[in-house]
Amino acid sequence: MSTHPYWQPPVDFTRRKQLPPVARTYGFQFKLPWRLPTTAGYYFGENPVWGRREQVFSSRPEYFAVDNIIPASGGHPLVNPYTKEMAFSRKNFTVQK
Repeated sequence: MSTHPYWQPPVDFTRRKQLPPVARTYGFQFKLPWRLPTTAGYYFGENPVWGRREQVFSSRPEYFAVDNIIPASGGHPLVNPYTKEMAFSRKNFTVQK
């Protein structure tokens, strides 16, 4: 309790006279979290590859796991990879002409 006359801050909050070393750390002092799956957005076939035309029958977004890693917390994935949204593949709904 901070109003106690003999209270002292915990050891984590003591003053430091120097900063921790930054050599060979790229400037990060903490572990970066894994990125959540991302999407390429809705696609209506408006940007085909040169010389090919596409017919798209579903414009829903397609999700991708960054670096093929789905982050987890406590042994459970943060995103359910078995839902309809995550299992959607645009390849099944696109016809190349």
